[in-house]
This record gives sequence, structure tokens and C-alpha cells, in this order.
Amino acid sequence: MTTTVEIPGTTVNEVVTAAMFAEDGRTRDAPTREDIAYARVALLYTELVASGCKTPCATLAARHGGNPGRWSNHFNTARQRGFLTRPIAGRHVGGELTELGREILAENGVEVAR
Repeated sequence: MTTTVEIPGTTVNEVVTAAMFAEDGRTRDAPTREDIAYARVALLYTELVASGCKTPCATLAARHGGNPGRWSNHFNTARQRGFLTRPIAGRHVGGELTELGREILAENGVEVAR
């Protein structure tokens, strides 16, 4: 039996992305995640920031487990892969989904509003 718990303020993308990044015992020797996972985490980040969230890492850790540092690492990897821009100088939170991120998402059937 599966139980679904609705968390106020979550989106479908957040639930799917959180499942992709759930604590799974990964080690440095494990295969890397696919680009779609990091493109989705970039989209999730931009959705949270656009909704006014000032602490996306802590918010996701509270909602889905893990610690804020782990979520921060996921967002930084999304930036390194070119799916998320950096925040404006002097700010800790911010950034936009890049064209590359949008392309990866579109190729995998994820619609992104402009």
C-alpha cells in the first residue's frame, strides 16, 4: 500500500526531483546522475526562488530529507553543468534556468514556462 502525503507549497517537479535526489547511499565511485536530474533540480531551484523562498536548500532538506549542504551541492552541480546561472553579485540566492537547461527538460517532456 502506498501512502501519498501532500506537502503544502510543493509542485510535481519538486516531488519528482526530490525522488531523484533522495538519500540513496551514493558514493564518489557511483555513476554520475544524468543531465535530466540536474536540469530538473535547476528548475526546482528557480521555482522556489521565484516563489519568494530565501532558503531553498533548507526548505528542501526540511521537506524531503537530507541536509541543506547536500541540496546546495546539487544546485552547484547544476550550475557547473550549465543548467543554472549564478546569482547576482552580492546575493546568496538567485539564478535563472539556462537555454541548455530548457532544452534538456524539453527533450524529456518537461514543460517550462518562460
